[in-house]
Amino acid sequence: YSMELPDYLTKTTSLNADASLQYMNGIKELYIVVVEMPISGFSQILKSNDLTEDYKNNLEDYSTFCVDYFKESVDVTYVYEPKETTINGLPAILYTINTNLSGYIAYYHFAYIKGKDNYYQVITWTLDSKKDEQKENMEAMINSFKEI
Repeated sequence: YSMELPDYLTKTTSLNADASLQYMNGIKELYIVVVEMPISGFSQILKSNDLTEDYKNNLEDYSTFCVDYFKESVDVTYVYEPKETTINGLPAILYTINTNLSGYIAYYHFAYIKGKDNYYQVITWTLDSKKDEQKENMEAMINSFKEI
């Protein structure tokens, strides 16, 4: 895949151990990671964890599974209604979520994208206080996603 990112973001390895892409700018409080999951791998996770009754191997259930898992690891304060869309010809579901991280309200914008063989989680975030400043950049990064 390819993406267009603002030139002030720098590559890092500290945000997510599973990410195939991760960039950040701590001063501007803008972060992005991409996590890839083979579609067949998601099926295996569901089978090996006895979750096939709860989730099907489709984009909608993949996004729900990921958001459910995210909710277990952070203090989620609000989840906006998910939005189905298309990003450069690929089906996608967008989520916006607010969390409380050690007293700071964070604003997350997620895209779950179904490619040819993989599901992709594109996760962007900033502080809620920087949301108005960064929202356009977050959406532009997500909308630039292209499977090669």
